[in-house]
Amino acid sequence: MENLFDNNNLILFDAKAYHGLISNKITHHEDRKYHGFAFKVNGKCKYTFSDGTELITEANKIIYLPKHSTYQIEFIEPGDCYAINFDILDDKTYSPFVTELKNSSVLLNMFKSSYSSWKQKPQGYQYKCMKNLYSIFEIISSEIQRMYVPKYKEALLTPAVEFINKNLTSHYIGIPDLASLCNISETYFRKIFKSIYGMSPITYINSKKIEMAEELLDSNIYSINEVAELLGYSSIFSFSRDFKKYTGITPGKYSKRSSDL
Repeated sequence: MENLFDNNNLILFDAKAYHGLISNKITHHEDRKYHGFAFKVNGKCKYTFSDGTELITEANKIIYLPKHSTYQIEFIEPGDCYAINFDILDDKTYSPFVTELKNSSVLLNMFKSSYSSWKQKPQGYQYKCMKNLYSIFEIISSEIQRMYVPKYKEALLTPAVEFINKNLTSHYIGIPDLASLCNISETYFRKIFKSIYGMSPITYINSKKIEMAEELLDSNIYSINEVAELLGYSSIFSFSRDFKKYTGITPGKYSKRSSDL
């Protein structure tokens, strides 16, 4: 069997998104119809494949399930899971794997966005799911590449990452300022940031802001306008645009769904 990410010319199609709450039980799956990625929000599962391979998934980990694979899932702890099934234009057999990403919130939002589009089915929803699927491939590929990045490069970015995480409520976090904190050029900062985190610094900052926005809205303490202001957005319109871009739904719909839980 081959490693899925050893093939750089994959043609993907027919993406479908799902979401489920999993309880304690054991399920069996024969000759899986599609390839699939499953992202565990919480809970814990053990996958046992027909060749004896055992993989454990838990919070913030993603598992790849190959087409035609046969396996058993033991749900050790109940939890929440998003998934995307898809097909590949080749007949190769790939190996299953589990990985944990550096910035799982971005990946989770892509799964949420895909599921929201698939469920609501607005015009062009299939393209949105495919776009997110290719982005998921890009992030996982970058994460695999990151494993070979020297530790000193990752440590080099520590001042910038710590500054970002402590200043998400700032109106502006400038790339030149972040590069200066690391004592490197802006160009080099962007390059190694992308190689380590699988995304640009701006995408990382925005994804962290939206992750915090979800937490604030979940608290039911702050209004949407207040959340936008707390996170340094100049207007409710720019906040709503970014929120929908990263989650697939508007802040209003998210807030309503959160209050209904």
